[in-house]
Amino acid sequence: MLPTDRTTAARRGFTLIEMTVIALLVGVVATLAAPRLFPDSDDVNDVPSRRQLAILRNAIEMYRAHAGFYPPANQLPEVMETLFHKPLASPVYSPLRGRNSVYYDLDRNVAQEVLTQPDAEAGWAYKPANGTLKFNVSPRDVSANW
Repeated sequence: MLPTDRTTAARRGFTLIEMTVIALLVGVVATLAAPRLFPDSDDVNDVPSRRQLAILRNAIEMYRAHAGFYPPANQLPEVMETLFHKPLASPVYSPLRGRNSVYYDLDRNVAQEVLTQPDAEAGWAYKPANGTLKFNVSPRDVSANW
């Protein structure tokens, strides 16, 4: 056997230093790419809240299409129970979990959306004049504008 054959056979693999450098480069790329590939946890947690609002708003609109008017004040839980065959759920939005009561904005101005009353214990804010529904949180909260 020639010495050149032996040297070639011994050099077919990677050295420990080469493997370490590759592992470090993959780690750096993964660290830089991960924030772009995976959304913020806040956005992920907002998805169920947005869906819940969309479902309830659609149910309110279906009620209006059938009855000719939006659910009256103090009757939203009963209307939702009739439509869903179960009680009005509390918001899945974390600061309001467990609060399934409703704050009613009785202003008759149909052009203005419901105004929330975040100091109250209600989880929902509803305006019977135009059927708008929001989480009962501060208007500064992003979810108030969903």
